[in-house]
Amino acid sequence: MLERARELGFRTFLGCMEETSVGIAASAAVASLADWVDLDGNLLLADDPFSGLALGPDCRWQLPGRPGLGLERLVS
Repeated sequence: MLERARELGFRTFLGCMEETSVGIAASAAVASLADWVDLDGNLLLADDPFSGLALGPDCRWQLPGRPGLGLERLVS
């Protein structure tokens, strides 16, 4: 969808409200295709049930090197 929007001359934005790391990681995986990105919704959660996504010193999400999105479900 992002590629098609670019073909049509649209500017694109990826964003979220409150979202677990799963949604953030999925969006971060394609974020380079968007013009603007605001993916900090998991930082607003008191208890994100997933681990593995790390915010780097440059304030960019660093995806884990594991298969898929690389996240792990925390056992509660």
